[in-house]
Amino acid sequence: MSFASPRRDMPRALRALGLVIDAALVVAAAIITVLIFFNVLSRFIFDWDVAWSGELVTFCLVWGSFLGGTAALQRGAHMRVGELIEALPGRARLALEALVLVGTLALLCVIAWYGIAICERTWAQETTVLFWPQGLLYAGMPVSAVLAIPFVLHDLLAVLRGRLPDWSDV
Repeated sequence: MSFASPRRDMPRALRALGLVIDAALVVAAAIITVLIFFNVLSRFIFDWDVAWSGELVTFCLVWGSFLGGTAALQRGAHMRVGELIEALPGRARLALEALVLVGTLALLCVIAWYGIAICERTWAQETTVLFWPQGLLYAGMPVSAVLAIPFVLHDLLAVLRGRLPDWSDV
């Protein structure tokens, strides 16, 4: 399985969304790498700490973790125990796949709902060094959940039409 590109069975808009998420992950990883390297270097050479870099790295890690989950979901790369589903014949397999996808949608909606509530409760709090809203840190959770919903809906529609999602080309 390659994680280089979004699935070809998806509409152009979903592939574009997947590429935007991938680009955000690359940017977050680059920021993390550069800031940690620079901060370690500045501590050892200049005995000087770049305090704001730790907070920015934390933001990138949190957002990257949630967006990474969305990228994995788009590719069908999340871990799953598929022995039961794969052992079922035709329609029974499709029904169980649909049930799993409906459950995934429900979970994503719950994550988005409560994630928004957490953001609202913490938005007035500021981070220690950058003075950014603390809710911005937590916003990665509902944003990623909302971004994941179209990918799950695409797979659910495929299953309801009698086709299993094609995760073989990723």
